Amino acid sequence: MPRIHSKIALATLFSIITPHVLGANNGKLEEVIVTAQRKAESLQETPISLIAFGEDRIEKEGINTLMDLKANVPGMTIEPFPLDNSNLRIYIRGIGLIDTQVTQDTPIGVYMDGVYIARSAGLSLDLAELQRIEVLRGPQGTLYGRNSTGGTVNLITRRADTADFYFEQKFTAGNYGLLTSKTSANMPLSDKIAVKAAFLTTKQGGVIENTGLGEDYGKRSAQGYRIDLRADLSDRATFDYSYESADTEYTNLSYQPFRPQPLSGGLDADSVLNDSIRREASKSMIYSDKRQSSMFAAVPILESSNGVTGHKFDFRYSLDNIEFQYLLGVRDLENNTYADVATGSLSADFRVDTNAYTSKDGAIQTPAVIPSLVQDQVSHEFKLNGTAFDESIEYIVGVYSFQEDAINDQPYHLEFTGLINNQTIPGVGGNLKTGLVQLGEQQFGIKNRAKAFYARLSYKSSLLFDRELLLTVGARHSADERRAEKYTSTQVYTESWTEDASGNVLAGSIAPIESYGYTATGDRSFRDDSFDYIAEYQLNDELNVYIKSAEAYKSGGYNTRDPDPDFFTKGFNEEKALSYEIGLKGEFLDSSLRINTDVFRTTFTDLQINFQIDGAIDNTRVLNVGEAEILGFELDVTYVLSSDLLAVFNYSYLDAEMTSVMDPDTGENVADKFVFSSAPENSYTANLDWTISEGPLGTVEATLSYNFMDSRNGGPLTEKIKNVELESFGLLNGRLGISELSVFGGTASIALWAKNILDEEYVINAFDHLPQAQRAGIWGDPRTYGVDMIIRF
Repeated sequence: MPRIHSKIALATLFSIITPHVLGANNGKLEEVIVTAQRKAESLQETPISLIAFGEDRIEKEGINTLMDLKANVPGMTIEPFPLDNSNLRIYIRGIGLIDTQVTQDTPIGVYMDGVYIARSAGLSLDLAELQRIEVLRGPQGTLYGRNSTGGTVNLITRRADTADFYFEQKFTAGNYGLLTSKTSANMPLSDKIAVKAAFLTTKQGGVIENTGLGEDYGKRSAQGYRIDLRADLSDRATFDYSYESADTEYTNLSYQPFRPQPLSGGLDADSVLNDSIRREASKSMIYSDKRQSSMFAAVPILESSNGVTGHKFDFRYSLDNIEFQYLLGVRDLENNTYADVATGSLSADFRVDTNAYTSKDGAIQTPAVIPSLVQDQVSHEFKLNGTAFDESIEYIVGVYSFQEDAINDQPYHLEFTGLINNQTIPGVGGNLKTGLVQLGEQQFGIKNRAKAFYARLSYKSSLLFDRELLLTVGARHSADERRAEKYTSTQVYTESWTEDASGNVLAGSIAPIESYGYTATGDRSFRDDSFDYIAEYQLNDELNVYIKSAEAYKSGGYNTRDPDPDFFTKGFNEEKALSYEIGLKGEFLDSSLRINTDVFRTTFTDLQINFQIDGAIDNTRVLNVGEAEILGFELDVTYVLSSDLLAVFNYSYLDAEMTSVMDPDTGENVADKFVFSSAPENSYTANLDWTISEGPLGTVEATLSYNFMDSRNGGPLTEKIKNVELESFGLLNGRLGISELSVFGGTASIALWAKNILDEEYVINAFDHLPQAQRAGIWGDPRTYGVDMIIRF
């Protein structure tokens, strides 16, 4: 379909604009309250580039998981990690983590009700009744701490309420067998105590049919419950507790091969061997650069699963001008994920999976293995915020601690098998085959400890032209202790066997070639001091400007995929971000038009880069490559076109560049060899909400949205862009519903919805390091549609 370029869209922004954050009241925009600065305040008075989604927008956009945010926030990309779709790659302003390992942290902090979530695996929003989602763009180092160099995502849930009883039942049905039931109820037990409960079950069939063995690709089911408790202990003290338990079963999406891996033509032993494997592997593959509705699995696709339990304790005590808060978060995760990156092969002679394996002579057998991750985390935070001197001074002071332990276990299993030679036996009609077999086992463990102290002070003055001037300074000291252990063992065999014309094995033998592995331990400490400085000035009652400097740091760590024990033990250093930003937030035309915009420059030192190295499919190296710079512009416009029509346009421009990467061997600057993986130059969303009619039978509303994302490099190396580039795409979504229907003393609503209405084909992840494919990709979801039915009392 033809593309609408973002710069053209900017020229016509008043005719295509979306309400991410609120509704309209009598032609005026409603005030939006956010907690981005760890306190409740108006969006228009918050000196942060952010997009907020309220309950109404969350429902209309069909945001049930963090993945659903992927096309709704310009400058933000979210992709499933290809080997484990329950893990997410999150990027904000071009900053994210291309790999997912238990020994590495993402530079995007994710918080639920103020509790940091270290691992995105198993992060389900289905159970939580989200009241608001806040996406904070840019470094957030002082108030949120480590691992927020790109930004932060705040998930705020609806708490139990002592005031009113309510009950809500939601049913969703859609194509690909989607069926969801979510029940929630709030029950005041007295004027001081209330309990809220939510129960969920959902299932959906795979979006890609498996015409071979095992489950379809992308199949998912989940069950869980959540309990919230609210206690008003006194006029000054409150206590909130929540517990959730969720279990998910799913099958990963898999790479579809686009084109075969070219042969090197080298004459050395390694080149000859690799070319033989590539040649034989390509014979069993079906290649296509179009999205396929089905793929064949010669080896059964096994189901993956994860389970999450979590507790949150939130105690608050307020005096006249001071509030004390203690926040405790506990989370346990068990994630078991099965991956097969040889899918599409018509022959089980070529395999890259961990399913059961038996050598042709029966001498070696390995069971089906689904690698597991068991992780637990505990965090404590004490926070004091308040005002002084007739509210001319505002302050926040806090102490934070975090601990995390995890084990990633991969017992002895098949890693790879592929043919080297396949010859027809003269006069018999059978085949003589020779192949390579690789078996191995790995275990990784971590023990992370972090502590921090932070403070922020704001001074408010009206001395400058009788308009409010707010000056803020913030600081955070962080201390991290990180320990990682790795055990890996690999055995390589050559296997030969004969088959008759029907493919039955007649005889076989297997012999070892080499064995290697190592045990290594890394133990390092990291320290950081981050500061922010902000000046806000109120030009008039509707217009505020701000200028800020903000720092953040991402902790160092270890790379489990590095084949060199010395590199693993040494690990990699922390990275640092420094951002300068100028922003404007204003309301015009009698508060019917809201424009928030900013320009920024962020520089990075010791930027951590994951990149592929020669060897096994999953061999990578992480280096602190040097310095980088991102320049950007963001625009968020909300406009009440009429009492029945609300529109918004959100736009992001990024100019990301590596500025200095020094080659450790030559001392030369090789910055031109590195790029940002996921920094789209242009991206935007454009929505239109139309209230078609309001009457005694209900309110009829329609929503239409278009989300555009520019092309992305897909990896960190310039030379590989041609194979891993992710092309630009645009998605059209829509919803038509009727709400406020009177039913049995309550209200009901029903809505038809569709996502990717035009069935756009777009790749969300590409890989160039597979034996069978120079370029393989995972496609975004095809057109989906369904119906929501909600009853409320």
